[in-house]
Amino acid sequence: MPNGLDILQIRQHFAAAVTEFADLHLSADEDVSNLNDPTYVGSLKGMAVVKEKIAKTVPINFYKPGDIITNLESKLGIRFYVLGPPTSIDAIHMESAPSNKPNEAYQHSHNNTRTNSEAFTAAILNPGASHILPFDEAFLDLESQLEYKAEPSQKAIYERENWRTINHDWLNSAGSLALRMNSSTNNLSLALAIEFVGSGRIMLFPGDAEYGSWASWHDIVWTTKGKDDKPLETSALLNQTVFYKVAHHLSHNGSAKLRGVEMMTHPDLAAMATLDYDRISPGWTSTMPNRDLVAALLTRTKGRFMIMNEKGLFVDQAAKKEPLSTKIKEVREQLMSSEEQKEFKKAFTVDPGNLYLEYRVEAQSKS
Repeated sequence: MPNGLDILQIRQHFAAAVTEFADLHLSADEDVSNLNDPTYVGSLKGMAVVKEKIAKTVPINFYKPGDIITNLESKLGIRFYVLGPPTSIDAIHMESAPSNKPNEAYQHSHNNTRTNSEAFTAAILNPGASHILPFDEAFLDLESQLEYKAEPSQKAIYERENWRTINHDWLNSAGSLALRMNSSTNNLSLALAIEFVGSGRIMLFPGDAEYGSWASWHDIVWTTKGKDDKPLETSALLNQTVFYKVAHHLSHNGSAKLRGVEMMTHPDLAAMATLDYDRISPGWTSTMPNRDLVAALLTRTKGRFMIMNEKGLFVDQAAKKEPLSTKIKEVREQLMSSEEQKEFKKAFTVDPGNLYLEYRVEAQSKS
């Protein structure tokens, strides 16, 4: 059996997931009177703040998927298409593609071989390692012990024959509990496509959308026409995407494949991802970045692929042979023309303090 502490060290994100869920949904702080108070937490009070504080001085409009916001067209020349969050509860709960549609999503590239159930089991059976438990210490109870009651004769049989016991089997289904508790929140992300009206070029911001949200975009019936004077379809927005803010930190289910990335066919496509191994929970390194998604974005962007922190990232995270930063530079030299390389260098800026990346998106194509 794998070393319990070793397993737990790569599953520290369990604690973060449960703690964040508790902070978001279960906080007892009801005070929304002072928005500048640093102690303000707000348990699902975001809309209360909007309605009770902001809406009194600023007109608030509410939009749903399929709505098109055009009030900035005349001043800024941009139009907003509301893609998500979806209104279907089934779409909200759909993290990954259905098993009968495996080609619609990127396959999970496990960057290590340990399982959630092994980690959870080891955590419960090694309570002394509180700093790497799957749950925050606030949820730990070492005082009470699980006991079962049975007739002495029955108890003797089960204790004598180990194969009959199921003492810890229940833990095998609990490994993903910490993650599943807040699994629906990602598909509730605001997803927008921003169009430069004059050129039709699109910037796509899907938040942390997962497969269910992406799939729902293609069910939207738009009330406007596309460039070919036919009814607009979401696929056309993806075809015209020139900047993609990669969803969900380059995970396998944060970017749809067939109805997502593979529809991004514009020659000027660029992609930016917020993945930083110095900041994310160590457990997430087992799933991020997804090697198939990385390969697809590298090719489709011709190397206009920007990641917040490339340190510790490899082309294949499991093999850890070729640094991703080296591969990105190689692809830029191989696939971009000299003019494209020059334009990219002008558009892309890295903050000297490594606090942010900046990429300038042109409203009009230069080709």
